[in-house]
Order: sequence, then structure tokens, then C-alpha cells
Amino acid sequence: MRTKLTSIPALMIMLGALLPGTEAFGFGKDDAGTSGGEFLKLGADARGAGLGSAMAAASDDASAVYWNPAGLSQVTQHQLNFTGAQLYQSMAYGFMVYARPIKALVAPRRRFLRPSGMGTLALGALYLDAGTMQEMDNTGHPTGGKVTPRDLAVMAGWGASITNLLDIGLTLKYIDSHIQATARTGTADVGMRLRMHLADWPYVIAVSGHNLFGRLKFRSQEDPLPMSVRLGQSLKPLPYWTLTGDFVVPRDNAPYPNLGTEFTVPIQDHTAIFLRGGWSGRTNSADLDGVTGIAFGMGFRLKVFGIDYGWAPYGVLGNTHRFSVTFQF
Repeated sequence: MRTKLTSIPALMIMLGALLPGTEAFGFGKDDAGTSGGEFLKLGADARGAGLGSAMAAASDDASAVYWNPAGLSQVTQHQLNFTGAQLYQSMAYGFMVYARPIKALVAPRRRFLRPSGMGTLALGALYLDAGTMQEMDNTGHPTGGKVTPRDLAVMAGWGASITNLLDIGLTLKYIDSHIQATARTGTADVGMRLRMHLADWPYVIAVSGHNLFGRLKFRSQEDPLPMSVRLGQSLKPLPYWTLTGDFVVPRDNAPYPNLGTEFTVPIQDHTAIFLRGGWSGRTNSADLDGVTGIAFGMGFRLKVFGIDYGWAPYGVLGNTHRFSVTFQF
């Protein structure tokens, strides 16, 4: 069934459902640096990196457990994704996720529900290793000791299509962060996607809330997680061309946009090449003294196998590279 878009009140309704009190968000730089678990902002797979992290509406594979769990509803086969990244300052970053559809226990009522079982489950993990660093005291002098910061997030997600138009999802997270001491907490992401048509073009609007609660406490210092809300749109003006954009509202900084575009070059059945570009407003050249914000990527897909690459510069901090391998079976 096709629904043509004449207005976007549904997006505001979804936003209101996720944000009963917008006073919880900073809407400015006054709260910069006040969150713990900053690694949760670093993204996930290489496709998302190449699209400038504009993924709230565009993510429709296993990586949706990170970007917007409602996108898991579009996974119809088993998927396994491994992502490795070299970030700025030689930090190592990894993302892994496995997703599988759930068979229905009873036959769905086709009038109201898509015949897609009970949705899709996903289990994933993010890992950041900052390497070994020299320990400093509060005056900036070396103590002679070493610290090995590392962060881990384990995620369990679910997404399903409630109707032929509406998808919902939930991701639960367990966070384990270590600097010199260790802090642990739990949190959750929620998301919704509304699939329709703008004229005759497939169009998706989405909203997701991330790290909605939880605090990390290192000894006497306690900080909230980097809560944020994403409003996303995805449009396909041509079968091989996708435009996507997010507006991100973080608790601990000013709101910013992300934009991305993806071209699909078919080769033959089940084989294609993908070219991607993006831009993120999360960083700017004035802050990092150099080129930042832009992103490029590419991918290659066979029926059961895919590989993707994403590149983004971060000024004086250096370039980031992400490689993803995906299996579908």
C-alpha cells in the first residue's frame, strides 16, 4: 500500500512520545564535556561513516541496533556484521552485531500486521581501546604509572513492523568503562520509522532516542551518559539514488545536522557497487584546526557477502578509517 505525504504531523507526535520533557536537553555548548561514555557517540559500521552518520531513517540492516532499532524490522534474513576502525590518535574501535528474524508463534492478522513474524532480534557490541597512556597527577606531572582506558557496550535490540507503514524498536545496553577505576551502568535506545511515499518516491521519516538514562560513576565523579534524539529522513528520488539527513539534538552540546547520499551501481543480479558521501555538523574546522565534517565511502555487495569502507578526517587529530564485512544467510 502506498501513502502519499501531505504533511508531517506524525513526526511531531513521535517526537512528543519520546520527549515528555525537553528541558532534559542542553540545546547549547554550555553542557559540553559533561557526559560520560563518550565512545557511544562514535558511530558503528562503515556504511554509516560514509554517509556522515545520517542513519536514523536510512539504517535498515543489522547495524540499526546502534542507529535506530526500528530499522531492524527490515531485516528478513540472518545477518552478521564485523566492523574494525582506526580512529584518531591510533585508537582501535570495533563493532559487531548479529541479527535474525523471529518466527511468529501464531499467524499474524494480515489486515493490521505485516506477515513478518515477531520482528527481528539483534545482539551486538562496541569496543574502544585507547592504548596505554602515561598517568598524570592533577598538576599535569607524570606519576610514573600507566593507564589503559577501554570501553565496552553490549547491546540487545528488537525491531518490528507494527503496520504496513510503522516500525518500532528498542535496544538495551550494558556499559562497562575503565580508565584507572571501572564504572558500569545500563541504558536504552528507542526508535520509530514511518514508511510512505513523497509523490512516487519512497520516503522514510524516523525518530530515535539514545542513551535515555544511566550514569557512570568513577569513585566520587558521576556523569550522565550522552543522551540524544535523532530526527531523520530518507528519500529515494531514483531506484539507485538515496538521500538521507538527520537532525541530532544532544544533551551535552548544540544541535547539529548530518547529511548523506548513496549511489547504487548494479552489476548483475544480487551484485552491486555503492558510492557514498556525507557531512556531519558535529565537528567543525575551527575547533579541530583542519578539514573535518566530510565523509566518503564505498561498498561491494554479493548475494550473501558484502564489504564496506568509510573515511572521515578530524583535522589535526587525523583521519579515521572503517572497514565492515557483512554476511547474510
